[in-house]
Amino acid sequence: MKKILISAISIFVAFNINIANASELTKSDVENIVKEYITNNPEIIGKSLADYQLKLENKRKASIFSESENGLYNGKSPVFGNKDGDVRLVEFFDYNCGYCRKSFKNVNDLVAVDKNVKVIFKEFPILSAESVTAAKWALAAHKQDRYVEFHTALMNYNGRINVRALEEVAESLGMNVKRLKQDSVSKEVEDEINRNRAVARELKISGTPAFVVENEVISGAIALSDLKNVVISKRKK
Repeated sequence: MKKILISAISIFVAFNINIANASELTKSDVENIVKEYITNNPEIIGKSLADYQLKLENKRKASIFSESENGLYNGKSPVFGNKDGDVRLVEFFDYNCGYCRKSFKNVNDLVAVDKNVKVIFKEFPILSAESVTAAKWALAAHKQDRYVEFHTALMNYNGRINVRALEEVAESLGMNVKRLKQDSVSKEVEDEINRNRAVARELKISGTPAFVVENEVISGAIALSDLKNVVISKRKK
């Protein structure tokens, strides 16, 4: 009977049911009271389910943001700005995305004025097979410690990024093109792109550009002023 009473009290508290003399209730009384209450207030079920789903979603996101192993803050991803910065900004992008190229200037300008931001680049090629090749070449450039230069050149390139453009950019930077081609098809590079795709799915990111500033996901291009404000807000917290 003690267990029934405890369960009854828990149910009454959860559903805000005001019952006097709860200690005198039987199991059958509890079931009938709850059934009647739910029948008369069906919206309570919808609210409870919505609250539960929200709790699960917040828990899922918290695990993504808090653990480096999941890939969001993966140490293998290229970094720009202050590697020990107090605010982390993750960018998902595609080299053939026009809005990504416009956003690159804003990210660049942000790092120029805020010396305590850590930018983590996530290759997320979704527009074409050429975009996949470009992402692989960029990660291969990272193996030569030339990622930021190569990334910058691709984002500033006037035209579609294809193999010819990749070779042209690599040669202009004096890079080892033969090694780039070899490294671009390595398992390590393939694994990095697959990790990025998996994290994007977890965060429900399906387009580019997309940004994650600490625990906030921002889809689409964002103005420099707004980017600064988000960073300032996260820094205060």
